[in-house]
Amino acid sequence: MHESARVDVISSDDRAAYLSGPRMNASADVMIGADGYRGAVRRAVCPMRPFVPYGGFLIWRALVEESWLPARLLDQASLGGGRSAHAETARLVVYRVPGPNGETSRGKRSITLAWYDASRTHWLRDHGYLLGEEVMGSVPPTAIDDGLRAQLLALAAARWRGAAQEVITSAIERKVIFGTPLAEYLPEQLVAGRLGIVGDAAHVASPMVGAGFSSGLLDGTAFIGAVCRSGGTAAEAGTHALQLYNQIRLPPNRSRVLESLAAMRVLLHSIRPR
Repeated sequence: MHESARVDVISSDDRAAYLSGPRMNASADVMIGADGYRGAVRRAVCPMRPFVPYGGFLIWRALVEESWLPARLLDQASLGGGRSAHAETARLVVYRVPGPNGETSRGKRSITLAWYDASRTHWLRDHGYLLGEEVMGSVPPTAIDDGLRAQLLALAAARWRGAAQEVITSAIERKVIFGTPLAEYLPEQLVAGRLGIVGDAAHVASPMVGAGFSSGLLDGTAFIGAVCRSGGTAAEAGTHALQLYNQIRLPPNRSRVLESLAAMRVLLHSIRPR
């Protein structure tokens, strides 16, 4: 187990798969990358499409505790949200989830929000979160200065009412809101030689279609099943398992991302020209 080890070079040949970094070198019969949407293993598996492209939206996200909100909202079944024709507030999703320690009782739950903002592309580029079409990272709460915070508060007041406005305002005022540039990646292959990718390293879809975590689990389960069905030496079994895994998981993963791309096109086309 090598914790917090940086990997710079990944490759494979007829004999093994290899990885190396400043403080480590390793080889194996096969190698599986689950290193996220900016994964290095993808660049070795699919060098012609090495990065996950930007999907046109910055999603403002936050987790708000019910205890921060007025008591009148605790029994409100719907917290609002929905779509609008404005680029800055194209879509809002708000719903309850268990509290910080798993609580589900009234007043101790949390509320998650996802606010789709299609007006921040230039801002993302100017601040280094977007390089060309490649997403470089998320926007932490500390990067939201007083000016931007005031803009977000004004938008919340102008575009939403009721519970949705209260939840968003609380998130902004308590400085827990952060931004995630939407990224989507349609895989052409999940395997190359002795290398394979799973989860966000292999396929990235919008939260609008969901199932991101579960699809990663299904990838892992499929590979385990493929190993169990493969025989021969460890090297032979590994390469056969990778090929079988690619056959099993590439079609459903592509289908999910294609659904995501279609949903994002519909949302972008519904925005009123500025």
